[in-house]
Amino acid sequence: MPFHRKYPNPLSVGVTGMDVLKQTLCSGKILSERIIQSQFHIPSWAAKLTGFSGRQYSHEYTVIDPQLRTMSLTTKNLNGSSFLRVDEKLTYTPVPEDPTRKLTGDNILV
Repeated sequence: MPFHRKYPNPLSVGVTGMDVLKQTLCSGKILSERIIQSQFHIPSWAAKLTGFSGRQYSHEYTVIDPQLRTMSLTTKNLNGSSFLRVDEKLTYTPVPEDPTRKLTGDNILV
């Protein structure tokens, strides 16, 4: 499952930490919850205006269904949502014409 190795990596230097909260197997599906810590540069005027320091925490919830060969990944920010809330949902499904390839659908609400 390469998506679980996406953080930290040299191409995403803003991600500074990750903790796995839970990994379980339920009804044949793999369920995983993680907290991801990121650090972003915020201009001092923006930090004063919003109270946001640039350190971001996100909750990531993943459901993998090996039977259907699908994966859904939902991420929500845990702090900073008083001025910016980001809810992201990614869905990976096999391409009908070529099941060795994956089709990604995303839905981002800001």
